[in-house]
Amino acid sequence: MEILESVQARRVTILAAGNGILTILTCYIIAVMKGHVPAWLPMISDCAVQSPESYIFRLGMISTAMLLECNSILMLAYLNTSGLRGKRSWDLASFVIVSLGCLGLAIVGAVNEKENGGIHGGAAVAFFVCYQVYMIIITRRLMANGTGTVSSTRIKAIIASYCGVALLAFFYFSTDQHKYHIPIAICEWTGVAGIILYNLSFVYEYGTTVKIQAVDMKQMESHHPMARPEYILVPMQDHMIYQ
Repeated sequence: MEILESVQARRVTILAAGNGILTILTCYIIAVMKGHVPAWLPMISDCAVQSPESYIFRLGMISTAMLLECNSILMLAYLNTSGLRGKRSWDLASFVIVSLGCLGLAIVGAVNEKENGGIHGGAAVAFFVCYQVYMIIITRRLMANGTGTVSSTRIKAIIASYCGVALLAFFYFSTDQHKYHIPIAICEWTGVAGIILYNLSFVYEYGTTVKIQAVDMKQMESHHPMARPEYILVPMQDHMIYQ
């Protein structure tokens, strides 16, 4: 077995967060400069209706959704390592839930509120709700069975709580969108910032030793023709991770 290339898993986490932040801030700045939205305080989706920011938002949100999905795959693999006592039933459930959330984010990017407000709004709600459930499950899992540091799990618990409050406030204020437009926007920006920070907190778990590796299986198959493993495990300090 020959390792062709390896990349630190934390780079995917940082790239996902950076891509999301850059996309949202770029669209916001362009929309404000062109007078498409007020500086204080538009909904994030309002910054993605008119061109050219709508093109940037579409590309940026869909790619961010893809990177968040990749990050959730890495976290699933991390949770299934021997150092974290192997697979748990909720690991796969959390992955399915967050995958639905990432799909919702991709739809938010693909369909803006002017094109179809119902689809856009429904997908946004699905993203926030699914990600909130995901954060609760992952935080509980790491606290109960994980090897993460106390500071890491505390940060995750604080962010998950903070996002939960923002989500509940969002639903409350949405009962009168005209009256509570600014509070709704604050809740949306708060929720997005929380999700980005939660993803960034995975760098604590990944550190510098958890890596994604491209492996040439030909050498292994030449020595063991009948051996065709579904996955490979590579030792990483005190635990092992799927490839």
